[in-house]
Amino acid sequence: MGTPSEPSRREAIPPPTPHPFASQWEQLRPQLRSWWDRLTEADLVQIGGQEDQLISVVQQPYGHTRECARQEVDRHLPE
Repeated sequence: MGTPSEPSRREAIPPPTPHPFASQWEQLRPQLRSWWDRLTEADLVQIGGQEDQLISVVQQPYGHTRECARQEVDRHLPE
């Protein structure tokens, strides 16, 4: 048992907040192919609303470094 000065585990862990990219995935999905014309429908399925996956998928066909792909993605995505 914890003492009154120690927070319980339930209080210490805030609920995760969805990343803006994930919450706007359906709206952004059509735009991705206009920004990166080499993306395929299979790529969009693989990305599935995950920004890290988008960075990987953009990196491969364009021959970018991971950092360059991240900058390219950051340039297009809303904050």
